Amino acid sequence: MTDLNTNSEHEPFGVGKILSESFSLLFGNIVAVALAAFIPLLIMITLSGMMLGFDITFGAATPDALDPSFVPMMILNTLVSVVIYGIVTAIIVQLAYDAKLGRSTNFGKYASAAIATLLPNVVLTLVITILASFAMLALILPGIWVYGVFAVTVPALVIERVGFGAMRRSAELTKEYRWPVIGAMIVIFIAAMVLNLIPTTIVGFLLTGSLGTATIIVLTILTAFLSTFTYGLIGMAVALIYARLREIKEGVGVDNLAAVFE
Repeated sequence: MTDLNTNSEHEPFGVGKILSESFSLLFGNIVAVALAAFIPLLIMITLSGMMLGFDITFGAATPDALDPSFVPMMILNTLVSVVIYGIVTAIIVQLAYDAKLGRSTNFGKYASAAIATLLPNVVLTLVITILASFAMLALILPGIWVYGVFAVTVPALVIERVGFGAMRRSAELTKEYRWPVIGAMIVIFIAAMVLNLIPTTIVGFLLTGSLGTATIIVLTILTAFLSTFTYGLIGMAVALIYARLREIKEGVGVDNLAAVFE
């Protein structure tokens, strides 16, 4: 794949290499990724079903926007989703570096770092989502640009422990490389959507019958398990993008990034 960074004054970003390595790390460590993400995603889907109704969560019914209880439940569901996303991404970022270095996984270490940075992770993820949403209202491109600017907020937060300064740190690192970062993330999100078609198709097939207790349990477990691959791919890509930016701009290798957790 041709690199999307056309400015000859900058070191090539290497979009193709990041994409291929993201898939390689994901499928080469599929069991570890599943172990890292399955339980948080299972909790997220279960809570979503309890708050919104499992028929709405699995797409078997549409929500009643006029229901006065729907809006607060939807807001709470969004908050839960952001918390889970922050935890899973923080864990996958760390797992990616250990996997790249051929080191053994340490889920206790990953979880500890994810929990320690959870508050700024959740707040900043919400801020980025709101900024991107408002930008999308104008045009799609500004919304994508926002995600490009703040693409490495989570790894900057987890690796450097910069707290609420992680957005500023991400903006610094992505500067002059935002188009290749955006290009890489667009491809990754498309691939994640394709991967997500698997659970969506299976869920749709299972929903041909009644949504009884047994069906709900099967759908919840199956959706959580298959969704781990989507979260895993995005987390791997974000970790590698951050590592590449640190390498280009500061000469910092992956071994140095992972050393902070030793």
